[in-house]
Amino acid sequence: MASDQLDQQLQKAEQFITTKDFFAARAILLPLAQANPDNAKIWRLLAKAQTNPETQRDMLKRALQLDPSDSEASLLLAMLDMPQSTIPMQPATQSSAGTYGQVSPGIMSSSPGGQIVTQTPRSQNRVLYILLGVGGTLVCLCLACVGIIGLGVNSVVGNPTFQAAFSTGFSVLNLPSQLPAKTIPQSALTAGQSVTGTAATLQYLAYTYEGTADQQITVTVTKTSGSKNTPNVLFGIYDTEGRLIKAITFTDAIQNNNQQALSVSLKADGTYTILVTGLSSSTNFTLTLDTP
Repeated sequence: MASDQLDQQLQKAEQFITTKDFFAARAILLPLAQANPDNAKIWRLLAKAQTNPETQRDMLKRALQLDPSDSEASLLLAMLDMPQSTIPMQPATQSSAGTYGQVSPGIMSSSPGGQIVTQTPRSQNRVLYILLGVGGTLVCLCLACVGIIGLGVNSVVGNPTFQAAFSTGFSVLNLPSQLPAKTIPQSALTAGQSVTGTAATLQYLAYTYEGTADQQITVTVTKTSGSKNTPNVLFGIYDTEGRLIKAITFTDAIQNNNQQALSVSLKADGTYTILVTGLSSSTNFTLTLDTP
């Protein structure tokens, strides 16, 4: 991508970040980060488009590794690392009763024992009863709607059109169809071998395997850290010419977050690549390659 085109895309992403449309910003920035992994500004903007503090921290560190002079990334990282207790408290707001120190409006009277008591005016009681009545009515309506909504959710999620739209929206998170130029070389695998690794945000770990034509292989990746409900790890198998044969997509990972397996039949003799990447903060995993 030409420099001026890249700048236009980054400006568009910054506009989405300004309007808090983080999903649209990520849709622009994630493919740019895949194509330009050494661009510090992309990683800084991608951090600003995240809502998870750990993911933001990882991306800001990546930006500072690429450009230690990035003052904005340094400031954002310092703000993330700031202890909660050092954040200034918001000033107390004035109560609805009036200025600070005033008591709630009421009628001051004396009890038989000589103590001063405050009586709430009847007009306030009437307002309170009205509010309670309205609140109770809303609760009843909400309870009645729960059953209808519950029945509707299953029909919406199960709708093929919804599933297609959902998959298309997250397609930018999937592995590229061609083996990326910049990967992090890992160990060469042998049949029956298991290795451990750590998948970080948009870093491509490349394992190799010397395969033979018509050989069947199964690659299994098991997540050993991170949230069980978060799809943190994606992986795929690339042929001897760097073309993607088969991959675990984002939607696949959502359905089974902890363990995924891919089985393929190799078409030719040569070096095949198993590419593993992360979607959020660093996640530990175990990768196993088996042959029948």
